[in-house]
Amino acid sequence: SGGATCPSLLLEPSRTNLLPYSEYAGSWSTAGVGSVTDNDETSPEGLQNAFTLNDTSSGSYYRIERNVSVSAGDNTLSVFLKKTTGALSHYPGVQLDDSRKYVIIDTTNGTWAEAGVTTNDFIDVEDFSTDYWRVIIRNNLSAGSIRVALWPALSSNGGTIAVGATGENTFYGVQVESGSYSTSYIPTYGSSQTRSRDFMNEQLLGLTSLEQGTFFLDFDRGL
Repeated sequence: SGGATCPSLLLEPSRTNLLPYSEYAGSWSTAGVGSVTDNDETSPEGLQNAFTLNDTSSGSYYRIERNVSVSAGDNTLSVFLKKTTGALSHYPGVQLDDSRKYVIIDTTNGTWAEAGVTTNDFIDVEDFSTDYWRVIIRNNLSAGSIRVALWPALSSNGGTIAVGATGENTFYGVQVESGSYSTSYIPTYGSSQTRSRDFMNEQLLGLTSLEQGTFFLDFDRGL
């Protein structure tokens, strides 16, 4: 509702989460030295289905990764990242591309920094709930297979990548969709999933008998 006190509807277009396992990190490929613990923490939906990644070696970059096939054009990655409090000694990282466009996240403040030769087209960290941020990255990509990767400890200072960074962070609900903005989370359990478009079909009956009233529509029409 964007803070509105009156009733409102969120109507979204049809979208597909292209990642086959959005919550089961144990199915992803790994690199470096560390561990994956599925169903480790309570997620934004109130269930114990968020996963924790732990980088346990100061001699390697630990990450989970998965290749996903995308269409040419704008593609958007989103993932929920658990908030922390206090000073940080390690910072997680997120990636959507094959050019090492690393995004480093401050899990206490919700700020971010890029580390890489090239930059992403768009980055945002939304204050989603009391316990979670939602990290959003958009890039204009060529058709083909690209890498999605998550690091529990990519940086030790929040600005540059560091192989010596170690520690853990909790993630949930990874989504890659074709489009210029993120939509509501679509869970997947082994294959991509598509959500049908939302629509409103409301008949306005009896308004002629009212002394006053307001009917307001605010929408974007896809062409």
